[in-house]
Parts: sequence; C-alpha cells; structure tokens
Amino acid sequence: MPAREIDFIFPMEGRFVVEVPEATPVIVSAHARSEEALLLAQVRYCRLIDIFLEITSWPLENHLRAKLDGGGPFEVDDLYVGMRQDGRQFIIPVQAGTGSCRITHKHIAWCAERFPGLLCRAVSVQPTPKGAIAMIELAIADGAVGVLHERHYRPVAWDKLLRVGSQNKPGSSAQLSRR
Repeated sequence: MPAREIDFIFPMEGRFVVEVPEATPVIVSAHARSEEALLLAQVRYCRLIDIFLEITSWPLENHLRAKLDGGGPFEVDDLYVGMRQDGRQFIIPVQAGTGSCRITHKHIAWCAERFPGLLCRAVSVQPTPKGAIAMIELAIADGAVGVLHERHYRPVAWDKLLRVGSQNKPGSSAQLSRR
C-alpha cells in the first residue's frame, strides 16, 4: 500500500533560530531569478544540508525530472549525496517552497529505487515569515509521510558572528534567537 500524502508542509512557529555564516556570493543573490532559486542557493552555499543533517554533503543534480516505474513524472528541486562520520551514505532529495512545500512518498520511493545502497533523507526547505530558513526532514512511518525533525536557520554576515566571539557556543542566547 502506498504511503499517504501530506498535503502541505508549513514551518512551525516559535522555533529557535540558529544564526549561520552567510556564504552566498552577492552576485548569486543579486541575480537569482526567483525566491526559490535564492533559497536553494542559500541552502547550498551556507551548507545548511550539512549543518541540519549533521553530515557532509555534495550537490549531485538540480531541477531533476524524476519518474517512478509505472508512475508519472515529478520534480526534485535539488539532490545531494552525503556521508556521515562513520561512513554511512545518504541520498537527499530537497524540495524548496515559498509558502508551502510538498515532499511525497514518490520522492522517497524514487530514491530507494534509483539509489538502493543509500539511505534517503528527504528535506523540505522553506522561508519563514520572520526571514529564517526552515529545514524540515521527512520520512515515511506507519504508511504516511511525516515530519521527522525541523530546525530554523538565519544566514547572517560574518562580521555579526565575529562580534559575538566566544559567546557563540551551542545553546547560548547569542547563537539562538526567537526571531
């Protein structure tokens, strides 16, 4: 039996926001042709997949038209491969949205079909109303696609992070904000 779909995924309000160094080249930000393109660029250049999933990842393909055997086509916005410290390898389909985002059982099943030796870690990426980037990991459990975990990040200028200095420790009020 196929997994039930989540109609739409929205970021949770009230999450702490972790500030990360903004590493997106200005020329990329200036010429991004859509909010989705800018969002995917920030995820890539700020290494948010690595930070969020606690792995090292590399972009493999983007805006990929995928198809399951016997099913219709669908799009994968970005596709990464990754590896954990212990050598475990992953395939990471990323869907970016600007208000709602949909990762379906098709994305996860396609990864299992196309990359059978890699564990799938599906990620939805969305801007929040307060200017952060919501990273939401999804998985199939009990026949339905559901949220595994969610964190919010805000790329900030290096000089802002450097001014914080030694206060920028995990869990410190300088690193976490409720914006």
